[in-house]
Amino acid sequence: MATGNLQPVRVIARVLVLTERRVQQLAADGILPKPARGQYDFIECVREYVLHQRKIIDERQPGMVSVLEGSRARLTAAKAGLAELDESERREQLIPASQIEDFLSALFSRVRQGILSLPSRVAPRAHDAKTIPEAERIILVGCEEALKEISETRVQFTAIDPGSARARAHRARDASDSTATA
Repeated sequence: MATGNLQPVRVIARVLVLTERRVQQLAADGILPKPARGQYDFIECVREYVLHQRKIIDERQPGMVSVLEGSRARLTAAKAGLAELDESERREQLIPASQIEDFLSALFSRVRQGILSLPSRVAPRAHDAKTIPEAERIILVGCEEALKEISETRVQFTAIDPGSARARAHRARDASDSTATA
């Protein structure tokens, strides 16, 4: 596949960081395309030399080229994921982790409070029960009341303008939290 960009051996040697003699040896060995009237196809020489070097790397360290390609693919996927997160944040579709943390803290506090208050609310009624099944029913009703109370917890997250100082503070807090736990 000749490209028509023919160059003398000194240009090819300089680009590939080789001696002119080494370029001629690689052409004689069939690694680089043979010259036509002392001129080498520039693009084909570079292409073939790069393929030759990749082959050498893969022979010395099998899989290294595919590892590098896999790393590039993961990097590209990570960049795409970050771009999606940035877009979602701009559209205010994300909730800052600090708000989720505050909500969960309040919810768990409410669960704890409901569980700890259960014995004092249910014990007097269960004590008055005539049978064990009746006491169990009273305790079960008390548990259901506590769970109903917890389930009625309302969630209200505030939208944050991504460019605001508050949004930057949330991002900084979330970033420091993630590095502290890593």
